[in-house]
Amino acid sequence: MTKKMSFSKIVGSAAVGNILEYYDFTLFVFLAPHISPLFFPANDPIVSIIAGLGVYALGYFMRPLGAILFGYIGDIYGRKQALTLSIMMMGIPTFFIGCLPTYQTLGLASPILLTLFRLFQGLCVGGEYNGASIFSIENVQKKHRALAGSFITSSSALGALLGSSVAALIVLPVMPPWAWRVAFIIGSFLALIGLFIRLKIMENNPITPQSMKQIPFLEALKHHPRSVFCTMGVAAFTGITYNLTLTYTSIFLKTFKHWTLSQSLGVVSYATILYIVLNPIVGKFTDKIGVKRMMMLAIVGMTISIYPVFLTFSLATSLASVLLSISILVILTSLFHAPVNVYMASLFPLTCRYSGVALSYSTAMALFGGTTSMILTFLTHWTGTPLVAILYVLFGASIAFFAILKSPTLLTSESFASLPIKNLKARSFGLLLDPPKLSRQPLKKMRA
Repeated sequence: MTKKMSFSKIVGSAAVGNILEYYDFTLFVFLAPHISPLFFPANDPIVSIIAGLGVYALGYFMRPLGAILFGYIGDIYGRKQALTLSIMMMGIPTFFIGCLPTYQTLGLASPILLTLFRLFQGLCVGGEYNGASIFSIENVQKKHRALAGSFITSSSALGALLGSSVAALIVLPVMPPWAWRVAFIIGSFLALIGLFIRLKIMENNPITPQSMKQIPFLEALKHHPRSVFCTMGVAAFTGITYNLTLTYTSIFLKTFKHWTLSQSLGVVSYATILYIVLNPIVGKFTDKIGVKRMMMLAIVGMTISIYPVFLTFSLATSLASVLLSISILVILTSLFHAPVNVYMASLFPLTCRYSGVALSYSTAMALFGGTTSMILTFLTHWTGTPLVAILYVLFGASIAFFAILKSPTLLTSESFASLPIKNLKARSFGLLLDPPKLSRQPLKKMRA
Protein backbone atom coordinates (compact mmCIF):
# COMPACT_ATOMS: atom_id res chain seq x y z
CA MET A 1 0.00 0.00 0.00
CA THR A 2 1.15 3.48 -0.68
CA LYS A 3 0.37 4.78 2.83
CA LYS A 4 -0.32 3.36 6.24
CA MET A 5 -4.01 2.88 7.02
CA SER A 6 -5.62 2.33 10.39
CA PHE A 7 -7.25 -0.99 11.32
CA SER A 8 -10.69 0.59 11.15
CA LYS A 9 -10.16 2.01 7.64
CA ILE A 10 -8.70 -1.23 6.31
CA VAL A 11 -11.46 -3.42 7.68
CA GLY A 12 -14.21 -0.82 7.25
CA SER A 13 -13.59 -0.19 3.56
CA ALA A 14 -13.53 -3.93 2.89
CA ALA A 15 -16.55 -4.68 5.06
CA VAL A 16 -18.92 -1.99 3.80
CA GLY A 17 -19.03 -3.35 0.25
CA ASN A 18 -19.34 -6.87 1.60
CA ILE A 19 -22.38 -5.83 3.65
CA LEU A 20 -24.13 -4.32 0.66
CA GLU A 21 -23.31 -7.18 -1.71
CA TYR A 22 -24.60 -9.78 0.73
CA TYR A 23 -27.76 -7.78 1.29
CA ASP A 24 -28.36 -7.94 -2.46
CA PHE A 25 -27.43 -11.61 -2.75
CA THR A 26 -29.30 -13.04 0.27
CA LEU A 27 -32.45 -10.92 0.03
CA PHE A 28 -33.74 -13.37 -2.55
CA VAL A 29 -33.65 -16.42 -0.27
CA PHE A 30 -35.44 -14.63 2.57
CA LEU A 31 -38.20 -13.60 0.19
CA ALA A 32 -38.27 -16.99 -1.57
CA PRO A 33 -41.50 -18.22 0.12
CA HIS A 34 -43.11 -14.88 -0.81
CA ILE A 35 -42.00 -14.40 -4.42
CA SER A 36 -41.38 -17.98 -5.66
CA PRO A 37 -45.07 -18.52 -6.53
CA LEU A 38 -44.93 -15.31 -8.61
CA PHE A 39 -42.20 -16.73 -10.88
CA PHE A 40 -42.65 -20.50 -10.40
CA PRO A 41 -46.40 -21.14 -10.04
CA ALA A 42 -47.32 -24.68 -9.00
CA ASN A 43 -50.20 -26.53 -7.37
CA ASP A 44 -47.97 -27.57 -4.45
CA PRO A 45 -46.45 -24.55 -2.65
CA ILE A 46 -43.48 -26.70 -1.56
CA VAL A 47 -42.61 -27.24 -5.24
CA SER A 48 -42.62 -23.48 -5.84
CA ILE A 49 -40.35 -22.88 -2.85
CA ILE A 50 -37.91 -25.62 -3.91
CA ALA A 51 -37.82 -24.10 -7.42
CA GLY A 52 -37.04 -20.69 -5.95
CA LEU A 53 -34.31 -22.15 -3.75
CA GLY A 54 -32.93 -23.90 -6.83
CA VAL A 55 -32.45 -20.52 -8.47
CA TYR A 56 -30.76 -19.32 -5.28
CA ALA A 57 -28.42 -22.33 -5.48
CA LEU A 58 -27.61 -21.59 -9.13
CA GLY A 59 -26.24 -18.24 -8.02
CA TYR A 60 -23.69 -20.14 -5.96
CA PHE A 61 -22.65 -22.21 -8.97
CA MET A 62 -21.53 -19.05 -10.75
CA ARG A 63 -19.26 -18.12 -7.86
CA PRO A 64 -16.27 -20.24 -9.04
CA LEU A 65 -16.32 -18.42 -12.39
CA GLY A 66 -16.47 -15.12 -10.53
CA ALA A 67 -13.58 -16.30 -8.37
CA ILE A 68 -11.45 -16.92 -11.47
CA LEU A 69 -12.34 -13.55 -12.98
CA PHE A 70 -11.97 -11.36 -9.90
CA GLY A 71 -9.13 -13.48 -8.53
CA TYR A 72 -7.15 -12.80 -11.69
CA ILE A 73 -7.82 -9.07 -11.40
CA GLY A 74 -7.00 -9.06 -7.70
CA ASP A 75 -3.76 -11.02 -8.05
CA ILE A 76 -2.50 -9.12 -11.11
CA TYR A 77 -3.86 -5.58 -10.83
CA GLY A 78 -4.55 -5.31 -7.12
CA ARG A 79 -7.16 -6.09 -4.50
CA LYS A 80 -8.85 -2.69 -4.78
CA GLN A 81 -9.46 -3.08 -8.52
CA ALA A 82 -11.24 -6.39 -8.06
CA LEU A 83 -13.32 -5.24 -5.08
CA THR A 84 -14.53 -2.01 -6.68
CA LEU A 85 -15.46 -3.80 -9.90
CA SER A 86 -17.40 -6.55 -8.09
CA ILE A 87 -19.59 -4.17 -6.12
CA MET A 88 -20.21 -1.97 -9.16
CA MET A 89 -21.40 -4.97 -11.19
CA MET A 90 -23.55 -6.34 -8.35
CA GLY A 91 -26.02 -3.48 -8.41
CA ILE A 92 -27.05 -4.11 -12.04
CA PRO A 93 -28.82 -7.51 -11.76
CA THR A 94 -30.29 -6.52 -8.38
CA PHE A 95 -32.02 -3.55 -9.99
CA PHE A 96 -33.39 -5.68 -12.84
CA ILE A 97 -34.77 -8.31 -10.44
CA GLY A 98 -36.74 -5.54 -8.75
CA CYS A 99 -38.21 -4.49 -12.12
CA LEU A 100 -38.82 -7.99 -13.56
CA PRO A 101 -42.45 -8.83 -14.55
CA THR A 102 -43.89 -12.01 -13.02
CA TYR A 103 -44.83 -15.28 -14.74
CA GLN A 104 -48.44 -14.12 -15.10
CA THR A 105 -47.31 -11.12 -17.16
CA LEU A 106 -44.26 -12.38 -19.05
CA GLY A 107 -44.77 -16.13 -19.10
CA LEU A 108 -41.81 -18.51 -19.30
CA ALA A 109 -39.39 -15.66 -20.00
CA SER A 110 -39.91 -14.41 -16.44
CA PRO A 111 -38.30 -17.34 -14.54
CA ILE A 112 -35.60 -17.59 -17.23
CA LEU A 113 -34.61 -13.94 -16.81
CA LEU A 114 -34.77 -14.26 -13.01
CA THR A 115 -32.36 -17.19 -13.23
CA LEU A 116 -29.98 -15.23 -15.47
CA PHE A 117 -29.95 -12.27 -13.07
CA ARG A 118 -29.20 -14.59 -10.16
CA LEU A 119 -26.34 -16.13 -12.13
CA PHE A 120 -24.89 -12.67 -12.69
CA GLN A 121 -25.20 -11.91 -8.98
CA GLY A 122 -23.38 -15.13 -8.18
CA LEU A 123 -20.58 -14.16 -10.57
CA CYS A 124 -20.02 -10.90 -8.68
CA VAL A 125 -20.16 -12.43 -5.20
CA GLY A 126 -17.59 -15.02 -6.28
CA GLY A 127 -14.77 -12.52 -5.86
CA GLU A 128 -16.19 -10.31 -3.11
CA TYR A 129 -16.13 -12.07 0.26
CA ASN A 130 -12.69 -13.67 -0.08
CA GLY A 131 -11.19 -10.56 -1.66
CA ALA A 132 -12.44 -8.38 1.20
CA SER A 133 -11.00 -10.73 3.80
CA ILE A 134 -7.65 -11.07 2.01
CA PHE A 135 -7.33 -7.29 1.63
CA SER A 136 -7.95 -6.88 5.36
CA ILE A 137 -5.71 -9.70 6.57
CA GLU A 138 -2.78 -8.69 4.37
CA ASN A 139 -2.77 -5.11 5.60
CA VAL A 140 -3.33 -5.34 9.36
CA GLN A 141 -0.75 -6.26 12.00
CA LYS A 142 0.04 -9.91 12.60
CA LYS A 143 -1.62 -9.92 16.03
CA HIS A 144 -4.95 -8.79 14.54
CA ARG A 145 -5.28 -11.04 11.47
CA ALA A 146 -7.93 -13.41 12.81
CA LEU A 147 -9.81 -10.44 14.24
CA ALA A 148 -9.76 -8.68 10.86
CA GLY A 149 -10.96 -11.82 9.08
CA SER A 150 -13.74 -12.30 11.63
CA PHE A 151 -15.01 -8.76 11.04
CA ILE A 152 -15.39 -9.58 7.34
CA THR A 153 -17.32 -12.72 8.30
CA SER A 154 -19.60 -10.61 10.48
CA SER A 155 -20.03 -8.04 7.71
CA SER A 156 -21.46 -10.63 5.33
CA ALA A 157 -23.89 -11.68 8.06
CA LEU A 158 -24.76 -8.03 8.65
CA GLY A 159 -25.69 -7.79 4.98
CA ALA A 160 -27.84 -10.89 5.39
CA LEU A 161 -29.41 -9.34 8.51
CA LEU A 162 -30.38 -6.27 6.51
CA GLY A 163 -31.88 -8.61 3.94
CA SER A 164 -33.88 -10.59 6.51
CA SER A 165 -35.03 -7.41 8.30
CA VAL A 166 -36.22 -5.81 5.08
CA ALA A 167 -37.89 -9.09 4.06
CA ALA A 168 -39.70 -9.29 7.42
CA LEU A 169 -40.99 -5.76 6.83
CA ILE A 170 -41.97 -6.44 3.23
CA VAL A 171 -44.20 -9.44 4.04
CA LEU A 172 -46.26 -7.66 6.71
CA PRO A 173 -50.00 -7.71 5.84
CA VAL A 174 -50.10 -3.92 5.64
CA MET A 175 -47.51 -3.80 2.87
CA PRO A 176 -48.62 -3.64 -0.79
CA PRO A 177 -47.98 -6.78 -2.90
CA TRP A 178 -45.31 -4.99 -4.97
CA ALA A 179 -43.26 -3.92 -1.95
CA TRP A 180 -40.68 -6.69 -2.50
CA ARG A 181 -39.58 -4.88 -5.66
CA VAL A 182 -38.59 -1.81 -3.64
CA ALA A 183 -36.26 -3.95 -1.50
CA PHE A 184 -34.25 -5.03 -4.56
CA ILE A 185 -34.17 -1.58 -6.14
CA ILE A 186 -32.91 -0.03 -2.89
CA GLY A 187 -30.17 -2.67 -2.82
CA SER A 188 -28.90 -1.57 -6.22
CA PHE A 189 -28.52 2.02 -5.01
CA LEU A 190 -26.79 0.88 -1.81
CA ALA A 191 -24.20 -0.84 -4.02
CA LEU A 192 -23.33 2.57 -5.48
CA ILE A 193 -22.69 3.89 -1.97
CA GLY A 194 -20.34 0.99 -1.28
CA LEU A 195 -18.52 1.66 -4.55
CA PHE A 196 -17.96 5.31 -3.60
CA ILE A 197 -16.59 4.37 -0.16
CA ARG A 198 -14.13 1.87 -1.60
CA LEU A 199 -12.90 4.26 -4.26
CA LYS A 200 -12.44 6.97 -1.64
CA ILE A 201 -10.75 4.99 1.14
CA MET A 202 -9.04 1.90 -0.26
CA GLU A 203 -5.42 1.96 -1.37
CA ASN A 204 -4.36 -0.44 -4.12
CA ASN A 205 -1.56 -2.95 -3.60
CA PRO A 206 -0.99 -4.71 -6.93
CA ILE A 207 1.36 -7.65 -7.34
CA THR A 208 4.54 -6.91 -9.31
CA PRO A 209 3.78 -8.20 -12.84
CA GLN A 210 7.31 -9.64 -13.18
CA SER A 211 6.61 -11.99 -10.28
CA MET A 212 3.78 -13.76 -12.10
CA LYS A 213 4.84 -17.03 -13.69
CA GLN A 214 1.40 -18.08 -14.96
CA ILE A 215 -2.32 -17.40 -14.59
CA PRO A 216 -2.94 -17.21 -10.81
CA PHE A 217 -5.71 -19.81 -10.49
CA LEU A 218 -3.65 -22.28 -12.57
CA GLU A 219 -0.68 -21.64 -10.31
CA ALA A 220 -2.86 -22.46 -7.30
CA LEU A 221 -4.17 -25.68 -8.86
CA LYS A 222 -0.79 -26.84 -10.14
CA HIS A 223 1.57 -25.91 -7.31
CA HIS A 224 -0.71 -25.82 -4.26
CA PRO A 225 -3.26 -28.62 -4.71
CA ARG A 226 -3.26 -29.57 -1.04
CA SER A 227 -4.07 -26.00 -0.09
CA VAL A 228 -6.92 -26.03 -2.62
CA PHE A 229 -8.46 -29.22 -1.22
CA CYS A 230 -8.04 -28.14 2.40
CA THR A 231 -9.70 -24.81 1.65
CA MET A 232 -12.57 -26.62 -0.06
CA GLY A 233 -12.95 -28.91 2.95
CA VAL A 234 -13.30 -26.14 5.52
CA ALA A 235 -15.45 -24.06 3.13
CA ALA A 236 -17.87 -26.97 2.70
CA PHE A 237 -18.48 -27.14 6.44
CA THR A 238 -18.65 -23.34 6.59
CA GLY A 239 -21.37 -23.28 3.93
CA ILE A 240 -23.37 -26.10 5.50
CA THR A 241 -23.35 -24.64 9.01
CA TYR A 242 -24.04 -21.07 7.85
CA ASN A 243 -26.98 -21.98 5.66
CA LEU A 244 -28.38 -24.42 8.20
CA THR A 245 -28.21 -21.92 11.06
CA LEU A 246 -29.05 -18.63 9.35
CA THR A 247 -31.08 -19.59 6.28
CA TYR A 248 -32.71 -23.04 6.46
CA THR A 249 -34.06 -22.51 9.98
CA SER A 250 -36.33 -19.74 8.70
CA ILE A 251 -37.59 -21.89 5.82
CA PHE A 252 -38.14 -24.86 8.16
CA LEU A 253 -40.21 -22.85 10.64
CA LYS A 254 -42.31 -21.32 7.87
CA THR A 255 -42.79 -24.39 5.67
CA PHE A 256 -42.93 -27.33 8.08
CA LYS A 257 -43.93 -25.77 11.43
CA HIS A 258 -46.32 -23.26 9.80
CA TRP A 259 -45.00 -20.19 11.57
CA THR A 260 -45.71 -16.91 9.85
CA LEU A 261 -42.90 -15.63 7.64
CA SER A 262 -42.45 -12.60 9.90
CA GLN A 263 -42.05 -14.86 12.95
CA SER A 264 -39.55 -17.18 11.29
CA LEU A 265 -37.54 -14.27 9.93
CA GLY A 266 -37.56 -12.74 13.39
CA VAL A 267 -35.90 -15.86 14.81
CA VAL A 268 -33.25 -15.80 12.09
CA SER A 269 -32.68 -12.08 12.64
CA TYR A 270 -31.98 -12.77 16.32
CA ALA A 271 -29.59 -15.59 15.36
CA THR A 272 -27.82 -13.36 12.84
CA ILE A 273 -27.33 -10.55 15.38
CA LEU A 274 -25.80 -13.03 17.82
CA TYR A 275 -23.55 -14.37 15.03
CA ILE A 276 -22.39 -10.85 14.09
CA VAL A 277 -21.48 -10.06 17.71
CA LEU A 278 -19.76 -13.36 18.45
CA ASN A 279 -17.45 -13.54 15.44
CA PRO A 280 -15.10 -10.67 16.41
CA ILE A 281 -14.98 -12.00 20.00
CA VAL A 282 -13.96 -15.43 18.74
CA GLY A 283 -11.55 -13.82 16.27
CA LYS A 284 -9.78 -11.97 19.09
CA PHE A 285 -9.37 -15.21 21.07
CA THR A 286 -8.20 -17.00 17.91
CA ASP A 287 -5.27 -14.56 17.60
CA LYS A 288 -4.21 -15.75 21.05
CA ILE A 289 -4.73 -19.52 20.95
CA GLY A 290 -4.31 -20.38 17.25
CA VAL A 291 -6.42 -20.91 14.16
CA LYS A 292 -6.37 -24.68 13.81
CA ARG A 293 -6.95 -25.24 17.51
CA MET A 294 -10.06 -23.05 17.50
CA MET A 295 -11.47 -24.73 14.38
CA MET A 296 -10.93 -28.22 15.77
CA LEU A 297 -12.67 -27.19 18.99
CA ALA A 298 -15.66 -26.04 16.93
CA ILE A 299 -15.84 -29.29 14.96
CA VAL A 300 -15.79 -31.43 18.10
CA GLY A 301 -18.40 -29.23 19.76
CA MET A 302 -20.72 -29.35 16.75
CA THR A 303 -20.36 -33.13 16.40
CA ILE A 304 -21.27 -33.72 20.04
CA SER A 305 -24.09 -31.18 20.25
CA ILE A 306 -25.87 -31.27 16.89
CA TYR A 307 -28.32 -34.10 17.70
CA PRO A 308 -29.83 -32.77 20.96
CA VAL A 309 -29.71 -29.17 19.77
CA PHE A 310 -31.40 -29.70 16.40
CA LEU A 311 -33.89 -32.17 17.89
CA THR A 312 -34.99 -29.45 20.32
CA PHE A 313 -35.22 -26.94 17.49
CA SER A 314 -37.19 -29.23 15.19
CA LEU A 315 -39.81 -29.93 17.85
CA ALA A 316 -40.42 -26.16 18.15
CA THR A 317 -42.54 -26.60 21.27
CA SER A 318 -42.10 -22.96 22.26
CA LEU A 319 -40.32 -19.79 21.21
CA ALA A 320 -37.95 -20.17 24.18
CA SER A 321 -36.83 -23.67 23.10
CA VAL A 322 -36.28 -22.47 19.53
CA LEU A 323 -34.21 -19.48 20.66
CA LEU A 324 -32.13 -21.62 23.04
CA SER A 325 -31.32 -24.26 20.43
CA ILE A 326 -30.53 -21.77 17.70
CA SER A 327 -28.32 -19.81 20.12
CA ILE A 328 -26.19 -22.92 20.71
CA LEU A 329 -26.00 -23.52 16.95
CA VAL A 330 -24.82 -19.94 16.41
CA ILE A 331 -22.13 -20.21 19.09
CA LEU A 332 -20.72 -23.41 17.59
CA THR A 333 -20.94 -21.97 14.08
CA SER A 334 -19.05 -18.80 15.11
CA LEU A 335 -16.27 -20.83 16.71
CA PHE A 336 -15.56 -22.33 13.29
CA HIS A 337 -16.30 -19.36 11.05
CA ALA A 338 -14.30 -16.64 12.81
CA PRO A 339 -10.87 -18.24 12.07
CA VAL A 340 -11.75 -19.46 8.56
CA ASN A 341 -10.62 -16.39 6.60
CA VAL A 342 -7.13 -16.19 8.07
CA TYR A 343 -6.81 -19.98 7.78
CA MET A 344 -7.59 -19.95 4.06
CA ALA A 345 -5.45 -16.90 3.27
CA SER A 346 -2.51 -18.48 5.08
CA LEU A 347 -2.51 -21.52 2.81
CA PHE A 348 -1.53 -19.65 -0.38
CA PRO A 349 1.41 -17.41 -1.34
CA LEU A 350 0.88 -13.83 -2.39
CA THR A 351 0.98 -14.38 -6.16
CA CYS A 352 -2.09 -16.66 -6.25
CA ARG A 353 -3.74 -16.05 -2.89
CA TYR A 354 -6.84 -14.23 -4.15
CA SER A 355 -7.45 -16.75 -6.94
CA GLY A 356 -6.59 -19.82 -4.87
CA VAL A 357 -8.79 -18.90 -1.91
CA ALA A 358 -11.71 -17.53 -3.95
CA LEU A 359 -11.83 -20.45 -6.41
CA SER A 360 -11.54 -23.13 -3.72
CA TYR A 361 -14.01 -21.45 -1.39
CA SER A 362 -16.55 -20.64 -4.11
CA THR A 363 -16.45 -24.17 -5.55
CA ALA A 364 -17.15 -25.69 -2.15
CA MET A 365 -19.89 -23.14 -1.51
CA ALA A 366 -21.50 -24.02 -4.83
CA LEU A 367 -21.52 -27.71 -3.97
CA PHE A 368 -22.34 -27.57 -0.27
CA GLY A 369 -23.36 -24.03 0.70
CA GLY A 370 -25.91 -22.80 -1.80
CA THR A 371 -27.56 -26.22 -2.05
CA THR A 372 -27.98 -26.77 1.70
CA SER A 373 -31.41 -25.14 2.11
CA MET A 374 -32.77 -26.77 -1.05
CA ILE A 375 -31.40 -30.23 -0.16
CA LEU A 376 -32.63 -30.12 3.43
CA THR A 377 -36.07 -28.84 2.37
CA PHE A 378 -36.37 -31.67 -0.16
CA LEU A 379 -35.09 -34.37 2.22
CA THR A 380 -37.32 -33.22 5.05
CA HIS A 381 -40.34 -33.21 2.75
CA TRP A 382 -39.39 -36.62 1.31
CA THR A 383 -38.49 -38.44 4.53
CA GLY A 384 -40.95 -36.71 6.81
CA THR A 385 -38.30 -36.06 9.46
CA PRO A 386 -36.24 -32.89 9.96
CA LEU A 387 -33.45 -34.89 11.63
CA VAL A 388 -31.85 -35.59 8.24
CA ALA A 389 -30.14 -32.23 8.77
CA ILE A 390 -28.06 -33.81 11.53
CA LEU A 391 -26.51 -36.35 9.15
CA TYR A 392 -25.70 -33.58 6.67
CA VAL A 393 -23.91 -31.55 9.36
CA LEU A 394 -21.92 -34.59 10.53
CA PHE A 395 -20.91 -35.25 6.92
CA GLY A 396 -19.59 -31.69 6.60
CA ALA A 397 -17.81 -31.91 9.97
CA SER A 398 -15.92 -35.02 8.91
CA ILE A 399 -14.72 -33.33 5.70
CA ALA A 400 -13.53 -30.27 7.61
CA PHE A 401 -11.79 -32.38 10.26
CA PHE A 402 -9.62 -34.22 7.74
CA ALA A 403 -8.97 -31.02 5.76
CA ILE A 404 -7.56 -29.26 8.82
CA LEU A 405 -5.66 -32.35 9.93
CA LYS A 406 -3.92 -32.62 6.54
CA SER A 407 -3.45 -28.91 5.82
CA PRO A 408 0.00 -27.41 5.23
CA THR A 409 1.68 -25.16 7.76
CA LEU A 410 0.06 -21.73 7.87
CA LEU A 411 2.05 -18.74 6.64
CA THR A 412 2.60 -16.18 9.37
CA SER A 413 4.73 -13.28 10.64
CA GLU A 414 6.59 -11.08 8.19
CA SER A 415 6.61 -13.78 5.51
CA PHE A 416 2.80 -13.94 5.24
CA ALA A 417 2.81 -11.69 2.17
CA SER A 418 5.89 -13.01 0.41
CA LEU A 419 6.98 -16.59 1.15
CA PRO A 420 5.77 -19.53 -0.98
CA ILE A 421 4.16 -22.15 1.19
CA LYS A 422 5.67 -25.10 -0.67
CA ASN A 423 8.96 -24.48 1.15
CA LEU A 424 7.37 -25.12 4.54
CA LYS A 425 7.01 -28.48 6.29
CA ALA A 426 3.59 -29.70 7.43
CA ARG A 427 2.86 -29.52 11.15
CA SER A 428 0.19 -31.03 13.42
CA PHE A 429 -3.29 -29.54 13.67
CA GLY A 430 -2.45 -28.03 17.06
CA LEU A 431 0.09 -25.60 15.56
CA LEU A 432 -0.40 -22.07 16.80
CA LEU A 433 -0.12 -19.20 14.37
CA ASP A 434 3.38 -18.37 15.54
CA PRO A 435 6.11 -20.50 13.90
CA PRO A 436 9.78 -19.47 13.88
CA LYS A 437 10.57 -16.45 11.74
CA LEU A 438 11.39 -17.29 8.16
CA SER A 439 13.77 -15.42 5.93
CA ARG A 440 12.20 -12.98 3.53
CA GLN A 441 12.96 -13.53 -0.14
CA PRO A 442 12.60 -11.00 -2.96
CA LEU A 443 9.26 -11.61 -4.65
CA LYS A 444 10.68 -11.56 -8.15
CA LYS A 445 13.06 -14.45 -7.34
CA MET A 446 10.40 -16.77 -6.03
CA ARG A 447 9.31 -19.85 -7.88
CA ALA A 448 5.59 -20.57 -7.91
